[in-house]
Amino acid sequence: LGISVLAVRFQFSPALGAFLAGAILSQTRFVHALEDIHRTLFDLFSAVFFVTVGMLMKPEVILENLGWVLLLSLLVIVGKVASCWLGMFLAGQVARSSFRAAVAKAQIGEFSFIIASLGLSLQVTGDQLASIGFGVAFVTILTTPLISRYSEEIFHFLQRRTPGRMIRFGEF
Repeated sequence: LGISVLAVRFQFSPALGAFLAGAILSQTRFVHALEDIHRTLFDLFSAVFFVTVGMLMKPEVILENLGWVLLLSLLVIVGKVASCWLGMFLAGQVARSSFRAAVAKAQIGEFSFIIASLGLSLQVTGDQLASIGFGVAFVTILTTPLISRYSEEIFHFLQRRTPGRMIRFGEF
């Protein structure tokens, strides 16, 4: 609560303060006790959060811009998988395990809903942009488990099409 008040004092969103507080507390030794104590509140606020986001989303705008939603979703998935994989690979991780870990990061999360809602409330974005953002978030959230399930097959598909010189360089 104090971090949220501090965030408001510095003219930031209370949601940003709450996010920072959660990020800080998640790295303490008390994290499991806090999770147990606040589980009911977590479930309640999760339901309220997603109902609120659902009320902000305009399905007709998403359907009107379905091409943009799908294109941006593809760019997010490919971009996040490629950048996460490359970072882990360059850090010395094995290519296969790096790819499987990167696939789990293919989605944009709930934080994007907060950013879109904040943009709407501050009137710096319009309904169309926010709805496209919601659509991209939902598409990436829904496709990540499917991509994760077939990550081994996708890795082998990409590996077969990678030139031998690149594979040898990577192994080196």
